[in-house]
Amino acid sequence: MVWRQDFMARFRPLSTEEAMMWDEAAKGVRFGVLCEMVATFAGEDEAELRAATYLKNWVDMGMLAGCRTR
Repeated sequence: MVWRQDFMARFRPLSTEEAMMWDEAAKGVRFGVLCEMVATFAGEDEAELRAATYLKNWVDMGMLAGCRTR
């Protein structure tokens, strides 16, 4: 993943799971559906926490700065 934060280019490799979640989130897929998708990688017990962790990391790293609702 490449993004810009404070006029600096940033790079971070993504796992297959995280890349899939990023792609679907960018399309506007709801968080519950994203959790279901992550469950295919992590199992149902861990899916919500893993999905929330990805989302938190994207915000903390400046990869995600906002969202829109439909």
